[in-house]
Amino acid sequence: MPGRSAHIAFHARAKGLGLSIVDRIARLLAAEITFRSRDGRGSRFSISVPLDDAQSLRSGLQLLLEGWGYETVAAGFCEEALDLGAREGWRFDAMVADHRLGARLSGTQTVNEIHARSGRKVPTIVIAGDTSPDRIVDIHASG
Repeated sequence: MPGRSAHIAFHARAKGLGLSIVDRIARLLAAEITFRSRDGRGSRFSISVPLDDAQSLRSGLQLLLEGWGYETVAAGFCEEALDLGAREGWRFDAMVADHRLGARLSGTQTVNEIHARSGRKVPTIVIAGDTSPDRIVDIHASG
């Protein structure tokens, strides 16, 4: 929905996370950034991003992970993720999945399909904008 935003917060403490990475992500996402720093405890960066731009969020997460030295590949919907997995030989060390990945399969269903096709459980973070108790229970129940 236009005008609404998601809020992402993360902590950085002695990890070498530079403001240049945060600045690049913010510009890419047209996001608002706030931060709080406590001497000896680290810094907390908060990014508010528009909810209705999945491509920008995906690109921002990709940029963040690549900035931390990870090799990434990204898919926009379930069929694309399954095709990408097959092309990559299911060589994922970890996944981040949006629960609302597409019309045919949800993000958790797609992750379970990748687990089945790869023959192993890949550590996964599921992102969900819908935080209703039923949705949270569904995601936790998926493993």
